[in-house]
Amino acid sequence: TKEGEDGVAAVVPSEKYKSTDVWSASECVAEFTACLVEATRLEQVVPSFDKDDPLAMRLVTAASNLRSHVFGIEPLQSLYAAKGIAGNIIPAIATTNAIVAGLQ
Repeated sequence: TKEGEDGVAAVVPSEKYKSTDVWSASECVAEFTACLVEATRLEQVVPSFDKDDPLAMRLVTAASNLRSHVFGIEPLQSLYAAKGIAGNIIPAIATTNAIVAGLQ
């Protein structure tokens, strides 16, 4: 974490990883745990999801990679790839809604 201009700690991605690194299962557990601790410290017990929020993306990347690992789904994703996938969710939902509305 780094302290912002307002004196509040800002969450930044783990500096030990590049955004294109794919975390191992043990690294995902460590990141997931660190995100939960950080969210609790920032009093974001139920944080809202924003693909531009580093804490949210670290949490989602770690959780999705752990789920993939448990179910044997390959390949695991990097933080960068997960952010790209998250960025496609809203347009995909909008497209699906438009198609369904057109069929009615």
